[in-house]
Amino acid sequence: MSKIGETLRAYLADRLGGALLFLAEGAVIWLVLWLGEVAMDIRDYILLLHFVLWGLAFCFDFSSYHRQYRYLQKLRDKKGELDRQENRIGLGDKKLFQLCDEILEEQNHLLRQREEEEKNRLKSYQEYYSLWVHQIKTPIFALELLLRGVAEPGLSSQMNAELLKIKDYTQLALQYIRLEDMAADLDLKTYALENIVKNQLKKYALLFINRKVRLELAEFQLDVITDEKWLAFVLGQILTNALKYTAPGGQIRIWLKDRTLIIADTGLGIRAEDIPRLFTKGFTGDNGRRQKEASGMGLYLSAKVMQTLGHAIWLESEQGKGTQVFLNFPEQSLQEY
Repeated sequence: MSKIGETLRAYLADRLGGALLFLAEGAVIWLVLWLGEVAMDIRDYILLLHFVLWGLAFCFDFSSYHRQYRYLQKLRDKKGELDRQENRIGLGDKKLFQLCDEILEEQNHLLRQREEEEKNRLKSYQEYYSLWVHQIKTPIFALELLLRGVAEPGLSSQMNAELLKIKDYTQLALQYIRLEDMAADLDLKTYALENIVKNQLKKYALLFINRKVRLELAEFQLDVITDEKWLAFVLGQILTNALKYTAPGGQIRIWLKDRTLIIADTGLGIRAEDIPRLFTKGFTGDNGRRQKEASGMGLYLSAKVMQTLGHAIWLESEQGKGTQVFLNFPEQSLQEY
C-alpha cells in the first residue's frame, strides 16, 4: 500500500463524521433549493460551489493531516533517541502536537539518562572483574612456586593440572572482558602457524599425560596474518575441550589441509541437534550438562575472536565417534585489515 493510500484510510477513519456531515449538508441544501423552486441553473451553481468549497477544504485538511501523520509515524518508528527536529512541521498552534513534542522530549531525556547509567554500570563491572582477574594471578603464581616444592611426583602432577584449569578459567574471564575492545588490543603480524600450535601443545602437555591421551601432530608450514595471543586463546579452548571429552587411551590429531587447520579427537562426539547452537553464548549442550564443568563461553568467544581476526571456525561431529574443529585462514595481506 502506498503512503498516500495508507494515510487516506487513516484520514477517512478519523474524519468519518465530517464526511457524513458533508453529505447530509449537501442533501439538505439540495432539498431546500428544490422545495423553494429555485431555478435549476442557479441550484446547480450553488451545489457546485458547495462541492468546490468542501473539496478545497478537504484538500487543505488532508494535506495537513498527511504531514502530521507521516511525522508521527517517523517518530514512532525511530530506533534509539527520537529526533523531533527532523522533518518537523509547523504545529506550534496545535496544542495536541505541542504536548506530543513535550512528551517526546522528556522521553529522550530519560532515554539518554538511562543509557548513561547503563554505560557507567557496565564500565564498573568491567573495571571490577578486570581488577579481580589481575589480582587472582598473584595467588596463582604463589601456588605455582609452592608446587615446585611438592616431593611426591604424582600429587604434584595432579595439582599442576588443576592449577592449569584455574589459569584457563581466569584467562577466559579476562578475554571475555576484553572482547568489547578487542580491536584496540590487536597486534597483527605474520606468524608461523605451527609455532603457535606447538606452544599451546607444550602448555597442555601435562593434561595430555594425566588423561593418557595420545597426540598425533602432522608436520606443516603455513604463515598467517593474525594476533598470536588471541589465536593462542582459541587454540587453547579447542584443545581443552578435546581433552575434556576424550577418554583415557583416546587420541587427538592435528593436521593442515590447504589453509585449514584441523583438530580432531576421538571423544564423546556431539549430538546433531546441538551442533547449530554450539557457538551460541551460554550454550553447553548435552555433553556440557553431563560434565557439569562447561561454561558455554569457550566456543562463543572463539567464534567472536576468529571473526574479528578475519579467520573462520566451524566443526563437524558424530556422537560416539569424536569431533573435528576446522580453523580456516584465508590468504590476506596486512593492508586488508
